[in-house]
Amino acid sequence: MKRYKLREVAVENASLLDGESRFFLDILRDVGGVTVALRAKTDCELAQIDLDPAETELAKTLTEGANTSAMLAAAETYLSVGNYWAVRRVLDAIPQEEQARSPQIARLRAVSSVQSNDPILAERHYELWRALGDPADLVWANDGLAMLYLRYHPSMLRDRSRAETLLEQAFQTALKHDLDPLSRIFNRNGFALILFRKAKVDEAISLLKWAVDELENIPGKRALMHKSVILYNIAQWRPRACGTRRSSS
Repeated sequence: MKRYKLREVAVENASLLDGESRFFLDILRDVGGVTVALRAKTDCELAQIDLDPAETELAKTLTEGANTSAMLAAAETYLSVGNYWAVRRVLDAIPQEEQARSPQIARLRAVSSVQSNDPILAERHYELWRALGDPADLVWANDGLAMLYLRYHPSMLRDRSRAETLLEQAFQTALKHDLDPLSRIFNRNGFALILFRKAKVDEAISLLKWAVDELENIPGKRALMHKSVILYNIAQWRPRACGTRRSSS
């Protein structure tokens, strides 16, 4: 599948940027290696920027609505750099009959919806993703749904019991089908949050330490990313555990 690599971001009227947007662009430049150009050019001048072949192809497919694989590759790229609104714009150009049967599109819509602060819409797409996909899709979709019920939904829609059921179903499915170890580790990171919410902080930290040990045997950047998240959670929760032991002694 063809991938699109983000190489440059050009920002018009850069003086109007807020601090958070400037910080995001700094991270994009320093960590992502993307060239960030802050400009004050007019729309007409910006229209003269030359597109590379991949960008030209994407512009054409968005206009013609023909090349679904190219649009999905573009949507994946936009998702990876946090442009969730562009993900929606690209997916909207794909025919509805294709959207209705694609677990990939359901996943893209679910993740982009929750990250753009629309958890209720995200729930619908997570449910569609788990219904359309294979066992691996069910595992990841269940994990996403569980986080909605634990963290992202409005308070009146949160349901820890439902989240626990979803995570356990996902974990058993991952074991049954011998799926990617990362899916099991990510799942247990979510389950640790449930333990923490139940004030079982020591159990939560023990589970996270198990996850870190497992990640030591898995190569690649994804494993490093998961490890950094889990270590951050341990650092957050460890003071709570110490406080709990002191109060009970």
